[in-house]
Amino acid sequence: MQDQGFVIGDYDWLKTQGGPPAGNRRYAILRVGKIKTKGHLGAALAHNFRERHTSNADADRLHDNTVLKGADGAQGVIAAWDARAPEKIRKNAVHALEYFVGASPEKMAAMTRDQQDAYFRKALDWFKGRHGAENVLSAVIHRDETTPHMQMLVIPLDARGKLNARELVGGKATLSKMQTDFARDVGQDFGLERGKERSQATHQTIKEYYARANATPETYFQLPERHKGNLLGVGRESDEDWRQRASEAARDAVARTKAQYEERLHQIERGAAQLLSGIRAQEKALRREFGKTTPEERQMATLHMNGLLITAGTRELSHMEGIELTEAAETSFGPEGMKKLLTGDVSQCPGETNLDRIRAGLDILRSYEVRGMDLSVPLQRMKQDIDRDAEERRLEQERARSEPQTSFIAKSHDRERDDDWDL
Repeated sequence: MQDQGFVIGDYDWLKTQGGPPAGNRRYAILRVGKIKTKGHLGAALAHNFRERHTSNADADRLHDNTVLKGADGAQGVIAAWDARAPEKIRKNAVHALEYFVGASPEKMAAMTRDQQDAYFRKALDWFKGRHGAENVLSAVIHRDETTPHMQMLVIPLDARGKLNARELVGGKATLSKMQTDFARDVGQDFGLERGKERSQATHQTIKEYYARANATPETYFQLPERHKGNLLGVGRESDEDWRQRASEAARDAVARTKAQYEERLHQIERGAAQLLSGIRAQEKALRREFGKTTPEERQMATLHMNGLLITAGTRELSHMEGIELTEAAETSFGPEGMKKLLTGDVSQCPGETNLDRIRAGLDILRSYEVRGMDLSVPLQRMKQDIDRDAEERRLEQERARSEPQTSFIAKSHDRERDDDWDL
């Protein structure tokens, strides 16, 4: 496979099956891309975890995605990469390998959810055996796109602990053998086969791949040709054998076309639901912006905000949870309240002490920070409040330590005066 570089959402994939798309494709699809910088690694992870906009993904199906291996966010996987990476890294070293595991769209549509999960899990185990379980940093199943697939990120360490992608996936021969082994060891159990070897393989972008996956279902069907055998009739197919093979081909074609039309119907339904969801979200955002929410909505938003703040005290919130936190805060506080918070005023934030309210305000502001908003003013004010609170506690502790000694001196002085008076 020729390395075309890595561009998120638009890097080249090798189309292994060769030739025009056929109606009965059942190929195990395996792609690999090289990630050459840590910045590209972060971008790939942001795409995989939907921490950035993904035009071909359905936001209403985000909950259907599954993390099979690794952290549930980009930062956690970056931390795992840092822990595994060698101290010295060559300037031109490949930082990670991204694998795409899928199947021909019509075959994937014919699988049940359990069969798809089993396929992806077996593929993950296969890569653990190939690269080492500790080097497979992330594996995510995407079901919010038209055709389910899995994307994995692997740190390419060799036996010496060095980044060495060339040794692992370098050269056409190595890649060809990897696809052959994958189809045999993983795909075969699920009725999948390898694409044609040494075919006139062409490159297709991800846009072309999805266009083909979304193509109108094929309704044309042609009966298979009958095996005529040689001139002497050796190898000639009997009437019964041909009828059986033709019937099986026809049943497969009907099942395949039905699955494709059902998938297309689901796409239309999901598209309509997504459009309606977008309209409702826009309406909700406008109502928050102009403070037109009802008391009941503000009460529910406050409860949801408090729950997310409790969660933030035990772990870092995911990207979606961060969005929910900002939306709940905007509804709970209203436009004027948010203006106060964005100046560093935490008087409306939940908490028994000022320090508790500052912590809550910081958690809310962090969810805005990932959007690129400049929060230097409120963060500076909160820092000053924290420093002032720490100074007050320090002075209070000093007063508490000095009080017993002062009291003792005062009592001693009183006794001396009393004794003098008695004399």
